[in-house]
Parts: sequence; C-alpha cells; structure tokens
Amino acid sequence: MKPEAKAEIILWQWLKESPTVHEVYFNRKNSVHAKKFRVEGEKKEIPDLILSCNLFGKEEYIAIEVKDGDDGINVMKSDKILTLYYKNYINKKTKYFIKDKEIKINRFLVATQFSKFGRLFRDNEFIIKNRSGFENDSWINKNVPLNEYSRTKDFYRMLIHNFSEKRKKWKIKKSEGIGILISDIILNFSLKDLEIQSGMKGKPLIQGVFYNDLKMRWQQCLIKI
Repeated sequence: MKPEAKAEIILWQWLKESPTVHEVYFNRKNSVHAKKFRVEGEKKEIPDLILSCNLFGKEEYIAIEVKDGDDGINVMKSDKILTLYYKNYINKKTKYFIKDKEIKINRFLVATQFSKFGRLFRDNEFIIKNRSGFENDSWINKNVPLNEYSRTKDFYRMLIHNFSEKRKKWKIKKSEGIGILISDIILNFSLKDLEIQSGMKGKPLIQGVFYNDLKMRWQQCLIKI
C-alpha cells in the first residue's frame, strides 16, 4: 500500500471517532470499503477525501487533500488544493457528487497521518507558544492556537498568504474557506506537556481562513469537529 493510501485510512479511522462526523468518502475503491464520491465537469482533478459532518447546526462537506507527512517536500506540494481544487470549484469547472446527488463543498483542507497529533510533519517540528504581547489575549485558542508546531505553522502561514493573494487576483469577495486539519491537543495542553508527550492524540480541529457572514469579512478561526 502506498504511503498516502495508508495516511487516508489513518485519517478515516480517526475522523469516524468524532460524533459530529456523518461519513468519510474516498475518491476511489478502498481497502476499508468506505463510501465513494466522484467529480464531474470540465476539470476532473479530485482530492482524496470528502468529510461529511455537522458544524454549527448544519451539514457541511469538506474536501481534504491527504499527504504523507513522512515526506516534507510532498506536504509542501499540497498547495494544489488551492491552485487546482479550489480554483476549479469556485469557477464551476468541477462539480462534486455522492452517488447521483451533487454536493456543495464548504471548506478545503490539507491533512496528513500526523494531523491527529496536532501537526502535519513527522520530523523537525518544534513547539511554539503564541503570545500577542498585549494584555488582551482573547484571540488565543479562538483565532490562533495557544501552541503550534513550527513546520506546520510555517506551512499554514504560507497557505493562507497564498490564499489571500489568490482572492485578490481572482477577485473573490465571499466564497469557501481553506485551511488545515489538525487536532485539539494544541489547545488543551501546555507547551511542556506537549514536549513530554508528543504522541498524544486529540480530537479533529480545523485551522483556517473563512468568511464570517455576520462580520462580513474573512478571518482566521479554529473549528472543532
């Protein structure tokens, strides 16, 4: 079995443990006999998984590009989630289906088999504690995690920077969001705890940039699944 196929199964098992998850769909026939999704349209590029879950009282479908976190360069190549999948979707060149039902994709995420440990990369990940330097740290664990793994943080910052540039170039005012799939251990444990117990598994957490309908603007946020 190829490394990314193994990563998909690890993510499938982990996500299915969450009570808010309805189903995890694969883009092809698979060894765990999970359900499948498909795409139609002018462009046929297809991500690896579709997650169906309940967020904010409604069902959402989330496209996930899965990479092998053992290979750092491979993870960096997952920016195609923006330049291919996201672009094709908002331009209506790719449509997503489960059986004969067309579905709306609400978010596009990058994940690896290490997502359940709060990071994307296997090696050279150092834990960083976020501090604003101001008395009011209300944005900690709301918009930005208290702790982050260094390479994952760098990758995420690069992804949202590229997303910001593409939104300007493509003249996107309001659309689907983009981000990464990690776990809530970075919210719930101190830096020291994470350093001692780096193999702890947490619950699924989305870190990304999404459009806030109430404030009518794009913003970073953390969403527990």
